[in-house]
Amino acid sequence: MKYITILLVVLFFSCSESVTSTNPIPEFHKEFEIDYGETLTFEGTEIAIRLVDVTDFRCNVADIDCVWSGDATILLDIDNQQEEINLYYPDQDYSWQKKPASFISDYQIEFLSLSPERRKTNDEPKRNYRAKLIVFPK
Repeated sequence: MKYITILLVVLFFSCSESVTSTNPIPEFHKEFEIDYGETLTFEGTEIAIRLVDVTDFRCNVADIDCVWSGDATILLDIDNQQEEINLYYPDQDYSWQKKPASFISDYQIEFLSLSPERRKTNDEPKRNYRAKLIVFPK
């Protein structure tokens, strides 16, 4: 009985410590998704990207009438350099901003989308957010 108890304790701690990402390893020049608070390392490199923060001002809350579509901003960290990137609705006329892109260190980042697309309330927990990105080395 003593050995079964020890085995169960070991299994419990080994399972609780193994946190794996649901997202595949990102590659340069290819779309990938990153969850809020997640850090991913690009395939074959030591370059890490982290989704640090999300600010969502999009008009995507149920039962709210909006004057404009709004935007969302994410804060990314690549190799300890941080930058905010905005996302605007593609169906609106934001011709002045062809692609929501920014440069961090030696990389161009394109912010493609942010989910959830539809929020239940204005106070969506940040842990529920996931950004779709493409990263290009300069």
